[in-house]
Amino acid sequence: MLRHLGATALSARVLSRASTPVLRIGSVTDVGAALALMHLRRVGALLVCDPAGAGSSEDAVPLGILTERDVLEKIDFDTPLATVRVGDVMTPQQSMQLAAAEDSLDDVLSRMVAGGFRHMPVVRGALAIGMVSMRDIAHAIIAGAKEQESAVTASVLCSARSRTINLGCFARPSCIEAPPASTVADAVLMMRQWGADSVLVPSEGPSVGRSRHACGIFTERDYIRLLGSATALNQSIDPRRVDLARCCTPASELVSATAATPAMECLARMAHQHVRHLPVMQDVEADADFELGESDEPPAPPSLLAVLSARDVLAQFLPRPSIEQVAAAL
Repeated sequence: MLRHLGATALSARVLSRASTPVLRIGSVTDVGAALALMHLRRVGALLVCDPAGAGSSEDAVPLGILTERDVLEKIDFDTPLATVRVGDVMTPQQSMQLAAAEDSLDDVLSRMVAGGFRHMPVVRGALAIGMVSMRDIAHAIIAGAKEQESAVTASVLCSARSRTINLGCFARPSCIEAPPASTVADAVLMMRQWGADSVLVPSEGPSVGRSRHACGIFTERDYIRLLGSATALNQSIDPRRVDLARCCTPASELVSATAATPAMECLARMAHQHVRHLPVMQDVEADADFELGESDEPPAPPSLLAVLSARDVLAQFLPRPSIEQVAAAL
């Protein structure tokens, strides 16, 4: 759909956009320390290396990768973070996806979208020399296409995502709903069940249907921030006792778009504002009678249409897979 806008940027080598040196941690480090580091550096993944390579050498042989998804899915609420070793919950090397320094961004993004992950170590031989994320790829596309225009809007992206889900390419929903009275643990369990990246939290009604103009959002990054900040302060925290509404990003602080927002602007907002989920709100026409003082009823606030993830938007810069290709990838 947006292939022509990203073609030049995505033909570049992945190493040109990867973060270097790689942010590393040892496999015997406790998860609490790892989360504190992820929170401090605002990253969603750490490369796991042997003790000699962790934190010292610019090049390192990876043993695995620790991601936000690993933390969300694998750590029990009853287990103190200081007693869990990174090596026990990381994605091991044999299950990792690696990018060669000569690979193109196009190839790397295709593998990220198909595999449902957001970070990939870049290697030369056996050594990790960089880490590339979906945000890095988004910045490359924005820089390469900033002078070009497209008629594709957020509304079209939402429709395209629905069609792709029907093909089976995205088994994971971008966002699900958690009742306002939920705890953080309730939201985490829902995200595990659905393989979701985030949950919507209605703030002015019992459900999203009753509160479509005012919803907060809780993401994997919010969970890492909660655990990591507590660890940095030498505090313990039980997600089963923390109100979800206190930890989510409130409706008033959400970065959002309207149905008419251009697709490239959607991607730019997500990349520059460091968000991975973009609520798309209904376009609201001005009420002339209210503006003229002839009506006492203000126009209704814009309501939520859908939530786009970075993966949803970036997938539209790739060639659409055929049904046969999708089936083979599942």
